[in-house]
Amino acid sequence: MVSWVKLRDAGDPKNVLWLFNTHFDHLGAEARIRSAEALRDTIAAKTGFARTIVTGDFNAPVDSADAGPYQVLTARSENAKKRLVDAYRSLHEAGSNEGTYHGFTGQSDGARVDWILVTPDLVPQDTRIARSNVEGRNPSDHFPVISLIQVLPLRPPSR
Repeated sequence: MVSWVKLRDAGDPKNVLWLFNTHFDHLGAEARIRSAEALRDTIAAKTGFARTIVTGDFNAPVDSADAGPYQVLTARSENAKKRLVDAYRSLHEAGSNEGTYHGFTGQSDGARVDWILVTPDLVPQDTRIARSNVEGRNPSDHFPVISLIQVLPLRPPSR
């Protein structure tokens, strides 16, 4: 499943930002890899990897043997002239306490399976995992990943 929206600046119609949000299968490793390939190809076809933000529950850790979807989406390929950059990893080294799935326990010792990926013309200024709750109750079985992203100015076409 993936939803997307194309946002256009009313004052400058060439100034476009694409947002994609997805939720990958939680059981099938092969399904997650195929979903990542389909998502990568959809992004390439729709946007040409113009300014793009991809968010989602990928149900796959970034730093493990099951990191196939992450590798598909962050590696350069024939279909992806630009690669997507992990907003969290661009600001934080791999380490403990970055789990996002917690199954309503509030414990963060699992893997980071929720990501924000951006094209290189979008620069993460701050990215974190929000672990807040209200009176010990979590709003979801996942901690959300949030990011403040700087949009670099459009460059004039090269001649």
